[in-house]
Amino acid sequence: LNFSTQRTEENDADLTTIFSRLSQGWGIELGEPIPVLLVYTRGEDEGLHLSGGAIGRLLSLEMGGTDLSEPIADIRTYVRWFIAHEAAHVFQQERGNVAVLSSDNGRHAWVHEGSANTFSYEIGARLSDDPTSFLKEVYEAEYKDCIAHLNQTALVEARAMGNFRAYYACGDLIALATDAMLPKHD
Repeated sequence: LNFSTQRTEENDADLTTIFSRLSQGWGIELGEPIPVLLVYTRGEDEGLHLSGGAIGRLLSLEMGGTDLSEPIADIRTYVRWFIAHEAAHVFQQERGNVAVLSSDNGRHAWVHEGSANTFSYEIGARLSDDPTSFLKEVYEAEYKDCIAHLNQTALVEARAMGNFRAYYACGDLIALATDAMLPKHD
């Protein structure tokens, strides 16, 4: 996370916070450490490129782009969110939540992508220098993205429209509303 190849106490503390918060939120102890495959593609492409996923208990991450060549605070915050989001999928799979949705051709990906965002934004805020500003910024964008999509078509049509962002944005807002309605937030 500090854009070096060396392990640091700060990196370890970030990962500990991410996995501790996910464990608390999901009510699951993973028991043993999960393997993380991180591929860094040199900063040859402009901007920032992040992609990843959870394959069972393997967390697979790819990062690259020119924005990773210097330690920029905003980029570090975004990378923390990215790791937390992808790690949330490990916890979802541990509970069997994602497998149920795999047979619908991705039409309901908003369920697992949205709840992963909810967890990762809470964690990202906790790790940021200004949690209130962080959450205000991300939820203004989520609301704007979700409304823009819903003004065109139903959420389950996001994949057909090539608007995967709607799954993250609208699914996150639905997960927040659902959590707010649960007396124990569980």
